[in-house]
Amino acid sequence: MKYIAVEGMSKEDLLKAGKARVDALEIAKTAGFKPLNISTVQGIRYKKWQKPVQFYLYRKNQKTWEKILSELKADDSLIIQYPLINTTLNFEEVIKKYSKKVKIIVLIHDLESIRYKGGGARSKVFLERVEKSDAGVLKSAYRVISHNEKMSIELKKLGVGASKIINLGVFDYLNEKQKAKVSFNKRIVIAGNLAPEKSRYLEKIKNLESVQFNLYGINFSEKCRGKNIDYKGVFKPDELISELEGSFGLVWDGDSLKSCTGQYGNYLRYNNPHKLSLYLSAGLPVIVWDKSALAEFVKENEIGITISSLEELPEKLKEISEKDYESILKSVKKISKKVSSGEYLRGGGV
Repeated sequence: MKYIAVEGMSKEDLLKAGKARVDALEIAKTAGFKPLNISTVQGIRYKKWQKPVQFYLYRKNQKTWEKILSELKADDSLIIQYPLINTTLNFEEVIKKYSKKVKIIVLIHDLESIRYKGGGARSKVFLERVEKSDAGVLKSAYRVISHNEKMSIELKKLGVGASKIINLGVFDYLNEKQKAKVSFNKRIVIAGNLAPEKSRYLEKIKNLESVQFNLYGINFSEKCRGKNIDYKGVFKPDELISELEGSFGLVWDGDSLKSCTGQYGNYLRYNNPHKLSLYLSAGLPVIVWDKSALAEFVKENEIGITISSLEELPEKLKEISEKDYESILKSVKKISKKVSSGEYLRGGGV
């Protein structure tokens, strides 16, 4: 039998953890994978005196995983979306034990051992623990679905065998009919988490006075207000696409206009941001950092432009003729069809 783990949450709760996980579940189901409920529980925000309770919950989650995995039959397949939503004690040891019996396929959404290398780790000990956990889980897996070749290089450094790794290419973003309001007005769409700790560069785009921006998402800061900035608000994932309006979707993180910096900016060198899939599903061409892992994907498929600095935007946009834009739109349409229907994950081993 083929299964995909669902961590004891309703679809509505799972959606809060990210549309990417919900879409992966739906795509896997169309490929014959049966949802397998893992009734783990979320941890608590604890004070020091509550730490034993937290430990108990994590240990309980460990036992839940062990029970479910022990009941699977030899050569059953199980997709695990990683990292887990609910913290589980010694998860790498659980996977190591049962991978001898079950074909465990790990679908990577994020990899903390890579992200924290760019900064943000609480301590050297914490980073070492995260690396040990990631390496243990991934090395024991039957297959590992990596984001792209850049991430796969890092996986090999963790000790993951090359023969186990499959490159996804780009995340899917399931969408039946919705499309953005796309036009040659050269407005830039920025959608997602607008929190300053992730995207402080947003406080500086007001300085790019000749470029108009439409912003969508949570955690918008009033410091980002400017004459060239129009904040559109927060929308549910199934409503967002039809609200997007502009010519390009921007993928950028960090503090600076000059480059993608800090923990989140550096992480773009390795990961596939889900917002890029949102833009493509919506039919929007994209603008990405030229040192990001997805820059090559954008160039090869001719679905947008790559830049080294946001300060290049005014000139780059001037150079694009309406004929150029129409050509890019044709390429985007092809990729949009694949992303919207789940073709990348199905082609990536599911």
